[in-house]
Amino acid sequence: MMLRRGKLEETFWVYSFAPIRGEADDFVGIFVTALDNTQQMVAQQRNAAELEQMWSASQDLMTVVGLDGTLKTVNAAWTKLLGWQESELLGQSIIEFVHPRDLEPTLEKLADVATSPLSESYEYRLRHKDGSYRWFSWTAAASNGQIYGNGRHTTQLHEQDAKLATASTDARLREEFIAVLGHDLRNPLASISAAAQMLLREPQSEKSKKILRLAQGSVIRMSGLIDNVLDFARGRLGGGISLSQNATEPLEGTLHQVVDELRTATDKPIVTDFQIVEPIICDRPRIGQLVSNLVGNAITHGATDKPVEIFASTDAGILEIRVCNQGEQIAPAAMDRLFHPFFRGEISDSQQGLGLGLHIASEIAKAHGGILEATSTPEETCFTFRMPAALSVR
Repeated sequence: MMLRRGKLEETFWVYSFAPIRGEADDFVGIFVTALDNTQQMVAQQRNAAELEQMWSASQDLMTVVGLDGTLKTVNAAWTKLLGWQESELLGQSIIEFVHPRDLEPTLEKLADVATSPLSESYEYRLRHKDGSYRWFSWTAAASNGQIYGNGRHTTQLHEQDAKLATASTDARLREEFIAVLGHDLRNPLASISAAAQMLLREPQSEKSKKILRLAQGSVIRMSGLIDNVLDFARGRLGGGISLSQNATEPLEGTLHQVVDELRTATDKPIVTDFQIVEPIICDRPRIGQLVSNLVGNAITHGATDKPVEIFASTDAGILEIRVCNQGEQIAPAAMDRLFHPFFRGEISDSQQGLGLGLHIASEIAKAHGGILEATSTPEETCFTFRMPAALSVR
């Protein structure tokens, strides 16, 4: 302790001693020199304190082990991440905590580190006090007969990788299941439809014709339900609505085909007015599916004695398709939910459906860069689809 600037301060000095000889070459004293070393010692103490703080506060495992793997020093993270107290670890071999499957490669790495630092991090599992194992990614280097190691906890990353792999497998299996399901459901319907068409070409009683038309109507309705269910499932798997767009064929032919098919399934008149004069870049089967869903909805919910009207036109590069029906007004509370999946509104037991038709129609509209809107008054309900006639979205 030295008095400096009016107060006592702790100081550090480096002393050297040399003998002082007298005239008779005898020792008469000691010559002492002193070098003030206070600043260097304070800096060393500060560095040591900072290192100790880093050692204590680190979220990684930090350790010093002997070349034989014996744990000599560990930081507090060992207790936090693995549950072991310092007294339970020191003097033990780190090998005692390594997962059996990681033991052999870890021994090899330990031998390698004794001669050269790890050029890349190495991962292995350590046993928690509860018997489970945790993953750690290690960097290490040897010095003065000891190995200094730092282990970053990576269990969560491994769990995420495992979940991603499982999710990928599940998605592939679900997609395969959907493909098989679609194939197995469509084939019987195709056979029923073909049989009904063949019988209708032959002389039949009025009763038989009515039954065959009902069968065809059921086939058309079931085909639409299958398409909607499969599209909805693919959308939930992240695939969305897939499109195959071109402008090589007129769209009117697709619309007429959809209407002709629907006419066989209902006694309700379907009135059309198509004035498509511009080429349309779109996925024609998808637009047909959209119109089929809208017309099917109009047939189900419209007045039984009033026709369903379909208008399609192009103007200034915009394709517009409207499907309108007379009947009860859609309740205002239901308007915001019309395009939600599985929303069916107020329907009778005879009005069958899953509530996916309008949702899938809306998704098809979005996939084409368009929009599907609904308006409803006491006189008329209309669904209007608009899209750019020449814009290829996907």
